[in-house]
Amino acid sequence: MKPTTVAGLAGVEVAGAGRPLLFFHGNSADHRSFLGLLTCDALAGRRLVALDLPGHGASPRGGAYTLAGLVAAMAAAAEALDAGVVLGHSLAGHLLLRGCAAGGFAGALGVAVLGTPPIPGPAGMEVAFRPDPAMAFIFQGELSAEERETWLRASFGPAPPPWSRDALEQTDVALRPALLASFLAEPPVDEVAVLSTSPVPVAVLWPTADPFCAPAHMEGLAGRRLWRGRAERLEGLGHYAHWDAPEVVGAVLSAFEAEVGGRAPG
Repeated sequence: MKPTTVAGLAGVEVAGAGRPLLFFHGNSADHRSFLGLLTCDALAGRRLVALDLPGHGASPRGGAYTLAGLVAAMAAAAEALDAGVVLGHSLAGHLLLRGCAAGGFAGALGVAVLGTPPIPGPAGMEVAFRPDPAMAFIFQGELSAEERETWLRASFGPAPPPWSRDALEQTDVALRPALLASFLAEPPVDEVAVLSTSPVPVAVLWPTADPFCAPAHMEGLAGRRLWRGRAERLEGLGHYAHWDAPEVVGAVLSAFEAEVGGRAPG
């Protein structure tokens, strides 16, 4: 594993064969959330890249943070790498769906979203998400120690890994409120509709113990571009399923890549 920079975004890369699998993290995390996936047996031998979004980790910060700007940064990295499968966790998953709504990421074999309940239009937050105290902080700038701990415990359980606290503290405090302003200002996107209109297949990976994903909504997902015609259940796993059970998530990604790329899995 070595440091890398792709289209201005910092991260790490594991050398390997084939078109790379590209990973983007969630709100106020960084590439370290994917360390388990980068070293799991299920993806051994594959070229893997995990990058920090703007305003996170070692990637550039400052300027105007917008949803469209983050989507463009992700798309530029995917194009520069000629990425095969692009995975977005949580916030990055929503950004992938927004990009696909506009015909983006068409050069990829497919996109996968994890811990990302597709939002059905402008009034769909209450449909897609479970109510959780941590939801009050995802667009807040400065966070108290108690608020940070509430967020991290909802995401990871009672023992968040040390890197998660570091990543949250390192995230530009201007980013979260700027994303809220952008969400309210930019044209709404029906992310559920994207499961039918996406230019590439979409895998929706659903950790069934995720405190943020509304089960009834996830169970009802459908669309002609939705892999296997349903959300792929990751039984008993939480929001950071790829951290807690990288082999499970890696195996699902390997199967998705094999199907959309027309090769044997593994």
